[in-house]
Amino acid sequence: MEPYTSDEEFLFYSHDPLTSAPVTMWSGAAAYFEEHEIKIWTLRNAPGIPPKLASCFAWHVTKDRSGLPSN
Repeated sequence: MEPYTSDEEFLFYSHDPLTSAPVTMWSGAAAYFEEHEIKIWTLRNAPGIPPKLASCFAWHVTKDRSGLPSN
């Protein structure tokens, strides 16, 4: 496992990332209990994102990267 020098950045695009600029960026730590708050942040800051994709992102940054065992 490689040590990170900073938090991962997640860029959100409304169109093809090769031809458009990101609409927002998320970076930082998220606790396992913040999944709902991260989903709300994603829906507010990445206009047009499908709710299921926002949920998936929220799960990934709160539970998938946490090192906690999956259910």
